[in-house]
Formats: sequence, C-alpha cells, structure tokens
Amino acid sequence: MTTPRILIVEDDSYMRNQLKELLKNDYQVFTSGDRDEALSVFKYTKPDLVLLDLYLPPDIYSSKIGMDILQRILEIRNNTKVIVITGSNDNKDALSAVDMGVYAYITKPFNIDDLKVLIKGCLYIQKLERENKALHQELEKRWNFEGIIGNCPQMCQVFSIINKAAPTDYTILIEGETGVGKELIARALHSRSPRKEGPFIVIDCTVIPEGLLESELFGYEKGSFTGAYRTKRGKIELAEKGTLFLDEIGDLPISLQAKFLRFLEESKIQRIGGVSPKKVNTRVIAATNKDLKLGVTKGSFREDLYHRLNMISIKIPPLRERGSDILLLADYFLKKYSEGKRLSSEAKNALFQHDWPGNVRELKNRIQKAIAMSSDNLISAGDLGLETKNSYRNKSSLRHAKQDVEKEYLITALRNNKGNITHTARELGTHRIVIRRLMKKYGISKEKFMPSYKGQLEFPRRNIMSKLKILVVESDKALRIELVWHLKKHYEVFEAADRHDALTYLKKEKRPDVILLELYLPPRRDTLEDGFYVLQKFKERIPEAKVVIITTATEKEVMDKAKEEGADAYLQKPFELEELEDTIEELSQSVPQGKERRKYWRDDEGKGIGVEKRKQWRVSCELPIQWVLVEGESPLKGETNTIDISYSGVSFPVETPIAPNSVLDMKLSLPSHLPKLVVKAVGVVRWLVKLKNEYTYRLGVEFVEMKYAHRKAIADYIYKL
Repeated sequence: MTTPRILIVEDDSYMRNQLKELLKNDYQVFTSGDRDEALSVFKYTKPDLVLLDLYLPPDIYSSKIGMDILQRILEIRNNTKVIVITGSNDNKDALSAVDMGVYAYITKPFNIDDLKVLIKGCLYIQKLERENKALHQELEKRWNFEGIIGNCPQMCQVFSIINKAAPTDYTILIEGETGVGKELIARALHSRSPRKEGPFIVIDCTVIPEGLLESELFGYEKGSFTGAYRTKRGKIELAEKGTLFLDEIGDLPISLQAKFLRFLEESKIQRIGGVSPKKVNTRVIAATNKDLKLGVTKGSFREDLYHRLNMISIKIPPLRERGSDILLLADYFLKKYSEGKRLSSEAKNALFQHDWPGNVRELKNRIQKAIAMSSDNLISAGDLGLETKNSYRNKSSLRHAKQDVEKEYLITALRNNKGNITHTARELGTHRIVIRRLMKKYGISKEKFMPSYKGQLEFPRRNIMSKLKILVVESDKALRIELVWHLKKHYEVFEAADRHDALTYLKKEKRPDVILLELYLPPRRDTLEDGFYVLQKFKERIPEAKVVIITTATEKEVMDKAKEEGADAYLQKPFELEELEDTIEELSQSVPQGKERRKYWRDDEGKGIGVEKRKQWRVSCELPIQWVLVEGESPLKGETNTIDISYSGVSFPVETPIAPNSVLDMKLSLPSHLPKLVVKAVGVVRWLVKLKNEYTYRLGVEFVEMKYAHRKAIADYIYKL
C-alpha cells in the first residue's frame, strides 16, 4: 500500500521540524516555510494532505498569504485534503477556509494525538472518495453505452449489433414494446456512423394525420394544393447526409408504402406537385412496437417494404426481462433528478416484482414522481406507487447470483492468463488493485492458476539456479529492509546500501538476475552519478541481468538517460509492492534459461559456479506407463485417442488405439535438468492404469513417477483430474 504524503507549510521552524519528526514514521513528510517554496514542493510531491498555517511571512499578522496558498492548492489539485493550522483565537479566517473546501482546522496550541486522529480521518475520507470515483467511472464505462444504461446479456447483444451495424448504410428495423428506448438506440446508431456530423431527423407516423404525412415526408412545391404558398422540403430531404428515424413505421398508411419503398430502392424522391425526381443521400432507421409479419399476413403492411426495411433487425428486450438493469436504471434516474435520495429494500423488491408494461419510460416517470412525493431521502415502495408481493426474486438471491457471476468471470480470466494479475486486469479493462480486491473478497489464490500448480510434482528448490536472484540497492534502510523481507518469500534476495556494496556483487558467485536500483546513492546522495555508475557497471558485466530503477526522481531526462543506459523498468517512489512484484514477474520471463543461463553464470575467471553443488542435485526422470482402455467410448472423433505428455511447457501428443482392452506401453526418458513433468489423459473415458504392478481406475488420470539420483526414495504421485 502506498504511504500517504503530507506537506507541512509552517513558518515556525521549530514547530515544522517537530511535526515532521512526529509524523515521519507513518507518512512521507515534506516541509516548507513560505509561499513560493510551498507551491513548488506541492507541485513536485503531489501530497495527499497539506497542513497549512494561514499566517505566513512576510505578513504574519494577516491570513492573506495562507488563503492565497490554499486557493492555488485547490486550483492545482482539487482532490488534495487541507487541514488549516491557526494561532489566532479568532476563528473567522479558519471558517472562511472551511467554506473554500478545507477538511478541518485546528488551533494552536494543540494536542499531537488530536492532530493524528484528524489526519487519519481525513486520509480515510480521501481514500473512500477515490474508491467511489473509480467505481463510478468503471460503472459509467461498463454500463453506459451512448446514454443507454444496461448490463444484461440481452442489452450487451444489442450493443454488439449497434457496433457492427452503425458504420454501414443499411436500413435498420428496431423492434420493441412502447417505452423500451427505441429512439435512443436509433441515436446511438447515428452517433457511431460516418453520418454523425449530419442531421438526425425524427418523424412519428402515429401523431401526423394521414393526409399530411406525405407532405411531411416528401415535401411539396409551391401551388401544388390549396395553402401551398411556398415550396417546402420534406423530412427525407432535411435528413440529407444524415439519418431519418421513422418511429412506429407500422402505422404508415398503405397508400404511402409504395412511394416510400421506391425512395428506399432508388434513393430518389418527388415532392407533391413536383415534375422530376430528386436524388437524396439519406439513411433510414425505422422502429415499431407492432408485429410487422402479422401486418404482412393481414395485408396492412407490404411484404416487399418489410423485407427492405428489415435488412438488419434489432430487438429491444422489455424491461421486465432485463433483470439487474432495473436497479441500474433506477439508480441512474435517482442521481440524475435528485441528490441524496436512495431506494429502500422494500422499494427495490417492488421494482423487481412489477411487470413494467410501460418499460423504461414508466420506470423514469415513477422515479420522478417518487422524488417529488417522498418526505425524506429514503424512497419507499409506496412512493413509487408499487406494492410488494411474495416473490422468488428477492434481494438476497439477486445479490448472490451477481456475486456468483462475478466470481466465475474472474476465475475464467485468471485461468486464461495463468494467474497473471496484470494481464487479467488488462483483459477485464480494470486495474490490478480491483482484481486483487476481488480475489481477496472471494478467497481466490493466483497460484492455483499458475502453470506450476495443478497436477505437477515440484522438485525441491535446492538447485543453485532454481530461484531468481534479486539484488536490492537502496540507501533508505527502512525501505530496503521492507523490500528484502517482502521479496525473500519467493526469491533469493541480497541487499546493498551504497555504490561500493553494490559493485561487490559483480565479483561474487551470487550474481543477481534482477537489480532494484535507487539512483541517489552514498557517498554523493545529492547527485545521480553513483547510481548511473552502478547501472553502467552491471549492464557492462552482466548484460542479461534486468535492472529496475526505483527512485524519487521525476524528470523526463532522468528516465530517458536510465533507458539509454539499459534500465529495463522504472518505478516512481512511492510505489505499491504488488506493482513491483508484477514488474519482476514480467522481467523474469526473459531471464536466460538452460545452456544460455549456464553461460551467463560464470565468475570472473570464466569457471562455472557451484558445479559440484549442482551435481549433487541432478535428477534423472524415468516414466514407465501402461494404459488399458477397459470400457467406454472416446469422445474424440477418429480412430485414435490422445494423451498429452508435456514438460517445461513443451507438449508431445501420443496417439493410442481406442478399442476396448487396447494397451499402450511406453517408457519416456527425460533430460536430467527438467524441473517438472506432467502427463494428462485427454477424454472422458475409463482407463485402467498400471503403475508399479497395481491397477487404479480413474475417469482420466494424471500421474508421475520420479527417481532422484543419489537417493533411495521414489516419489509416486497420482492426481485425479
């Protein structure tokens, strides 16, 4: 977890130093004594909290300087929390600061314990605000599609069709009950199309009298009928290079359908009273709440027009079939039309139990009515005009169902990415912190998804080259100890505090695979020279080693120079340990292995390191197998079934006969340096497995026999899939 940063702005040097000493064990503390220095340090360190004395030089009897600093701080970074420290008995200035947005104020002299409690509460509030903001952004990203709220599978399918259909010029028919949001879908299609800069014209076929609908659609020439005092362009022409949306196309009079069909076929129109047709470039999106197929059968709708409109069909589900979207929409309307209002448990139950004949439009109207009618911030079912009934769709079951889906989704993503949290977060479009929080919530361990876990017999980690070696070069003793303690659980870790200590590891047997390097090193801690010197030497002597720069330096020039000198990664202090772990994990994938690694592990005289020690733990692997298919049928089509034999990520399929009582005898010898071996039977069939003259029935098994050189023990491992 990142250590919170605090900036103390106080002109009294004694108090400034005292506060720093009292707070530095729990926080990263920065100090300044005047306006210019305070703003400079603030921009550089980006603190989470500022302790600000309002009365600062040159005029220590006025709060003008302090108020100016406060205003600049909130302008530069408005999510920074501020606690005002004042020595004045008149709290007028402090209260004015509170009105400007500070968290709290405290008057000198004060109890340091009171200040610590205030700081702790302030940072906790800030943490909640950030989490809430991140959650809202995530929800907005996932559940808001061009202003259309929805996360159910049916709506996700609709969004997918919109993405595919929008870039085309095809005519689209939107079908759905009244109030489901057909016009919103049409607008989404328009806004995602190449015509988005053009007009979006809407015409409702139900509200315009039949006698006027033709002139509204096609326009008319001056003098074409009584009252036609001037030429008028129709809606089709007005939608030139844009989109025409015809709502309730099922109510288009049969007398107009032939003329409208000709427009769709030829992209030409003729105004009423016009002499020649006019070419138009207009896309048509139509919508209906009727069954047009039934209209075709009854003769109220032309079949050829139906097929011409129905090039792409989008069916909008009614609200009652959208499950959890009901609450999403209700929350959306509550936030849009009110502040602080929320739904009671009874109201949520009532929302799920209602059939919603008016769909989203009805929900919106009921929420607006409830906001106006509710006497407090908690909206009841009565405020919504709904009654609760006994129903299986209760809050508990809904919550559990959502949690089950979320957990299964997370497990699938982790399995696809072999437990790599960074890649999982990237696939799901979120941050690693969110993934770790969900894993903790559901008790999921990433190790079970990693290649070295299920069905594999691991060797003892006693080979000199079996663990990744990490060198921590850090002058800050507290941070160095924390890093070493955290990393030694999984790696072989060494530490160095300065340039001299770091360079000694170039001459030792324990040369590192990964170096965590702070650039500001003793003896010249005020410059970067020693840090870059160490980086150059390691890259010169051990070019295959990976170097991660960990530093407070933020200048782009420093980052660019580190990259030029061969640094593989750059972490800005303060950083999260999980972020460091992920960086090491990614870099370790490219650390040399096998012969290349042995070439790399040489001392200064060119001799191999620890040869005798490695020989002591050399392992020879022998795998005797006999498979007998005793009953059942192979699920695989063809004349053979397949057994996958894999080690170190390399797979060898072995084809076997599938007839009952068929026998496969094989003996597999593997190279002595391989750390893991897995054998899997593919197919849900019953096998009779012979291992050490004993028969074992399995529905599909995975087993390994290992013989350790220089040992009498034999490890037999059978794992049921």
